[in-house]
Amino acid sequence: MSDDSSHGAARPTEGAAASHADTLGAATRILAWAGFGAVLFANLVVTGLRSVAGQRTVETCERIGTTLSYLLALLAAAFIFRSAYELIKPQRMAVLPRFFVAGLAVIGCALASPALGTRLPQPIAVGIVVLTCAMALASSFLAVRALHTRAAGLVVGILAITGLLRIIAWYSITRGVEDANPSRYSVGLSLATGAAIGEALAYLVAALWLATRGGPSGKVLVNVALALAIFLTWTSGGAPTDTGFRSVVQTAMAEAVASGLPTASPTLTHFLVAASIFLGGAFVAQRRQAPLVVGALALSIFSRGMLDVPLRSFMMIAGSIGLVLAASDERTMWTQLLATRKEPAAN
Repeated sequence: MSDDSSHGAARPTEGAAASHADTLGAATRILAWAGFGAVLFANLVVTGLRSVAGQRTVETCERIGTTLSYLLALLAAAFIFRSAYELIKPQRMAVLPRFFVAGLAVIGCALASPALGTRLPQPIAVGIVVLTCAMALASSFLAVRALHTRAAGLVVGILAITGLLRIIAWYSITRGVEDANPSRYSVGLSLATGAAIGEALAYLVAALWLATRGGPSGKVLVNVALALAIFLTWTSGGAPTDTGFRSVVQTAMAEAVASGLPTASPTLTHFLVAASIFLGGAFVAQRRQAPLVVGALALSIFSRGMLDVPLRSFMMIAGSIGLVLAASDERTMWTQLLATRKEPAAN
């Protein structure tokens, strides 16, 4: 009789845990789809169409892009606060790291929110970048300790480091230009190029993980994403044109280069812009793996480590805290392990 009552008491807890994992997993996937739409419109559609489309078409696309961006920000804020609440509940993970990540996530979200509507003072903007990087690095440390989130944690950690490199590079380049100091400018250029290489490394790790752990669909999605990225990179080269699809791509890529930090290779920047969109989209479309893991990876990739942009900072915070939840959730762990072990049987 006592055994039956103990089992009966355990079932609601297990059901609640499963419910939270399912709810947050579904929320992560929805958030990742919103992120895909926002970055696609912001980086390719809106900026590219300015060279070939009429004013009415451009304004319509801008309204769609703005709507997607604000929707993404609202969903990300809701997800971050809900995830922080779940993270501070008693779990098998140590208390101090969980509270540290949850606290930084909430503070970062609160500080970045006003930046969506107004330009923040430079010290506060830099502080948000540093805080987001610290939160992402802490999340990466917790994620790499769990087998089923190790690769995802590595990707987030690399992107967080590139975020720090970018802010240092920005400072060095700015001071180099203001002081007419070529050596300082060269240091900043080297750091910015290093950040771009680090971003490419993060994408490589993510692509290899999806290709090896995502089954046949994962291989197809990775190949399609990389093929599209290479195609857009090739299209952005060559002689400038004023009409057609090539003009759209060239305008979008030129805007991406102009709005970011200078690097030693603009072609690499073009590839990273396209790869961040389509590789992140491949993770969003992946159904084999746990939604919390692939959704968190997609959001981190969409952020590109460019944490001085408020919307990308939101995505990095949401992806990082989602990854910590995935690392601490046993249901997610078994979903990942079972998805991985089904592959040999299928072959």
